Amino acid sequence: MLHHNFFTSGIGYLKVLFNTEVLPQEDLPYAGLLKSILGSISTEHYSYSDLTSEIHLNSGGVDFSVTSYPDLADPERFTGAFVASIRVLYDKLDFGFTILEEILNHSVFTDEKRLGEVIQETRSRAKMKLENAGHSTAVSRATSYFSATAYYNELTGGTAYYHFLEQLEKDYANKKGEIMARLQEVSRKLFTRANMLVNYTADDKGYEQLPQNLKLLADKLPQGSGEKHAFTHPVKNVNEGLKTSAQVDYVARCGNFRDAGLEYTGALKILQVILSYDYLWIQVRVKGGAYGCMSGFGTYGDSYLVSYRDPNLGQTNEVFEQTPEYVEQFDASERDMTKYIIGTISDMDTPRTPAMEGSRGLASWLTQTTLEDIQKYRDEVLDAQPEDIRALSDGIRELLEEGAFCAIGNESKIEKEKELFDTTFRLFGA
Repeated sequence: MLHHNFFTSGIGYLKVLFNTEVLPQEDLPYAGLLKSILGSISTEHYSYSDLTSEIHLNSGGVDFSVTSYPDLADPERFTGAFVASIRVLYDKLDFGFTILEEILNHSVFTDEKRLGEVIQETRSRAKMKLENAGHSTAVSRATSYFSATAYYNELTGGTAYYHFLEQLEKDYANKKGEIMARLQEVSRKLFTRANMLVNYTADDKGYEQLPQNLKLLADKLPQGSGEKHAFTHPVKNVNEGLKTSAQVDYVARCGNFRDAGLEYTGALKILQVILSYDYLWIQVRVKGGAYGCMSGFGTYGDSYLVSYRDPNLGQTNEVFEQTPEYVEQFDASERDMTKYIIGTISDMDTPRTPAMEGSRGLASWLTQTTLEDIQKYRDEVLDAQPEDIRALSDGIRELLEEGAFCAIGNESKIEKEKELFDTTFRLFGA
C-alpha cells in the first residue's frame, strides 16, 4: 500500500491496482474491455441504474482504466495494471471499498442485452477517440513497433484494441456465451489479494480510517494463485498507412534513442519546446499548413515527431528527416535561451492538485523514478546552453533511423505515398 500525505480538504483519492501479469497475453484485450463494462452493468445486489445512483450519491465517481508504467532502468520491463479509482469523503471510505468489492466480485456478465449494448457503446467511443486524436493514435501505433510498453497499450486501448472490439461486436450473436465466460474468467484471475496494490492520497486524518476499511475489500477477494505470464513483444517495423475518409493526415515518426546507448538529459525537454515553437512550427504549421505539430522525448527513450490535421504527408516526413541538421546547427542568444528554459520549467513545475500529486507519486514508485532523478533533469534544464542542444543531434538521428513510421488519414494521399509504407489498410472496418 502507498500513502501520499497531502491536505485534500477531507477528500480521499483511492486507487486499487491489479497487476495484469496474471493474465495470458491473449486475454489482455478482455482486460481492456472490462474497464468499460464494470460499473456499466448490473451486479448481484444492484441493477445498473441503482448502482449508478448509489455511486453518485455517495462518492465523486468510480473510474476503471488499464495502464502501464515502464521501468526507468529497463525500458523493456513495465508494470501493466487494471486500475479501479474512486473519490470519497473520509467518512465515506467504507462505501468506497464496499462498492468496489460489489463491482469487482459480483458484476453480472450474463445479461445478454445489456452486455451487447455496452460493447456497441464501447466500440463507438473507441472509434471517436481514434478519430479525434489521430496524432496520438499514429504515435501509439508507430511506437508499438519497437516498445513493449506501447505494444501493451495497443492491445488494451489502441488501434489493435479497436479492431478487437469491431470483431467482438460483429460476432456477438454467435459468440456471446464465449465472451461472457472469458470476461468472468479474466475477472477471477485479475481481482485477487496477492495481485493488489492500494494507492491512497489523503492527510493523516484520512489515512487513520484506511487499514480497517481496506478489509471490506481485501478480505472478500480470493488470495490468488500467484501464477504469472510472460509478455512477448514482436519487435518489427510494420510501417503502416491507416486509411480513413478524413481529408487531413496525422504523420508520426517514432524511435528510441536509448537503443543506441544514449542517455536521457533535461536538455531534451528544452528541445521539445524549441521544435514545437520554432522548427516544426515554421516548417509544418506555417509553411505546410498543418493545424499543429508536436514532439516528445520520454525519460525511458520512446520519442516522437508528429503532425496534427496535416494536408501533407510525404512533405512532412521530409521535414522530420531534416530535424537532426536543424538541431546540429542550432544557436540562440542568451535572451532566447532563457525564454526556452522558462517555458520548459513552467511545464515541469505546473501546480498540481492533491489527486495529481498522488498519481504522480504512484507513477514515480512504479517506474522507479526518484526525487534525485527529477532534480537532476531540472538542473540540466536550468544549466543548458546552445551547445547542449546541438549535442542532441545524434540522438535525434538515431530516433529517425529507428524507421518507425505511421500515418493516419486521407485514403488517396496514403495511396499516393504508398512507397513509404510496408502495408496500408482501412482504420475502420478493416
